[in-house]
Amino acid sequence: MSAADWLTPEDVAAYLDLPTADDDNLLLSTAAVKAAVERRRSDLWKGDPPAFAPGDDVKAGAVIWSGLMFQTRNAPSGFAGYGDDRILTSRNDLVKQDRSIFFKVSYAIQR
Repeated sequence: MSAADWLTPEDVAAYLDLPTADDDNLLLSTAAVKAAVERRRSDLWKGDPPAFAPGDDVKAGAVIWSGLMFQTRNAPSGFAGYGDDRILTSRNDLVKQDRSIFFKVSYAIQR
């Protein structure tokens, strides 16, 4: 493995038990995390010419982060919910003060 491919879509696909690593969202998620880690961890550039050399802990964290980003991008977006505001009384009781019902919708434009 060369330093350039320390994090690959295949690594993330294997972690997520995906049959293939050719999903556009997987490629994008992996590339985004790889660039962010390389930019943020400048202390891991070693050698002449410099090559990125992460340890196993950095790679594992990047694989998990890429997997979460991929799953977030592919998740159905939208959910209903209920919430209430409660106040603490002098008798240490929680009493309902207000309530709300909400519905969250998110979308992503893919090209």
